[in-house]
Amino acid sequence: MDMESSPVEGDALGAALLAHLEEGEAGSIHVVERDDGYVTIDSGKPYFSGAGGWFPVEESFAESAHGRVLDIGAGAGRFSLDLQNRGHEVLALDVSPGCLEVCRRRGIGELFHGTIFDLARTGSDSFDTFLLMGHNIGLLASPEMAPQFLSTLASLARPGATIVGTSRDPFATNDPIHLGYHQMNRDRGRPPG
Repeated sequence: MDMESSPVEGDALGAALLAHLEEGEAGSIHVVERDDGYVTIDSGKPYFSGAGGWFPVEESFAESAHGRVLDIGAGAGRFSLDLQNRGHEVLALDVSPGCLEVCRRRGIGELFHGTIFDLARTGSDSFDTFLLMGHNIGLLASPEMAPQFLSTLASLARPGATIVGTSRDPFATNDPIHLGYHQMNRDRGRPPG
């Protein structure tokens, strides 16, 4: 998508990752706007990185994954693909149809469109490992929502199941714009990050 294209409504991340898959990095430049108006320009490239292009903490995740794996918020499937290639049975879950299309085209065999709550309602087979990579620990949403999310994972878990995930520390900043955003969220009764 060139910079003069219209914004994509709906599945914007899925559209950006499909563009990256089809056109390379130049096709996947996208604009992200936070609810306070803060804007960043991003690329789909990190969503496609393989082992060796990950953060050190991500590199170590494969050692913790075992058995049947649920990749929650799979994106372009970088972790699903790696684990599938290592012989794990992996289900890539995402709410984005575009992201799941990218996963399918990249060769990930088992896909689920929806949330973990949707998956739990299907009577799915259980899992040994739950991945919340790419800062997806944030999918727990809030202190109020986290118990429901974790209870749903527990209903999908085999004995001894493991949660492997990463998050970003929003407080590791002294940027006044981000600090102001933290305060705005506190004032609204929301988690500050």
